[in-house]
Amino acid sequence: MAKGIITIKSGGGSSGGTNSGRILLTETATTTGTGSGTIGGDGTSLTATTTATIPAGSYATFTEATTANVGDLVDFNVDGSSIASGLKPSGKSATLYTGTVADNILVGSGEFAIVSAANFDGKITVSGGFLAVIDNTKSEGKIESTTANSFVFVDGGTTEGKIEVIGASTLMLQGCVIEGKVTSTGNKLASVSNCIIRGKLEITSPIDCFLCKNTVEGKTTTPSNCRSCS
Repeated sequence: MAKGIITIKSGGGSSGGTNSGRILLTETATTTGTGSGTIGGDGTSLTATTTATIPAGSYATFTEATTANVGDLVDFNVDGSSIASGLKPSGKSATLYTGTVADNILVGSGEFAIVSAANFDGKITVSGGFLAVIDNTKSEGKIESTTANSFVFVDGGTTEGKIEVIGASTLMLQGCVIEGKVTSTGNKLASVSNCIIRGKLEITSPIDCFLCKNTVEGKTTTPSNCRSCS
């Protein structure tokens, strides 16, 4: 089954009822059938075969009753159209930050943090955990990680500081504005799509790299074998 965090839920509330919502995948998932759908907040799409995979950092939508709420981790099936079904609460929840937040955030190993529709003034350090900055968040500080197996995902919004991820971790940026520089060193995956970067973009020694439709005002240093969109 797929695994993810509910980031949007409307409808019947915690007691169930008619619900609809969105799930952010925290692990790569194999689809249960064929189809096509939008998996990224930047409009990235997928046409799935029976063996297609949807990467972590993608979205699935659901339209079924569930007692799980925003921030809850769930197990579910996902089809080729990025529709989730059979949601089962895992009993775990991410720490949810929204509104005005004036503090530093530390996301430790095995922890999950969602910064959603927030005005955030502080530094975020990811030390082996999963961080998602989503839904037009404005972040005044920097985002950094030097611990392996961290996951840093920024979808939309503006980050005033720099983003630096060093080591065998994952960095995914999409549809966002970064006023500082972006540094990725030795990452398992460095993916940057549809972003405006005012500073430098430096990607060195990644295992996998993907770049698509970015505007970089500073110097760009990336491997020649980075994948790109067509």
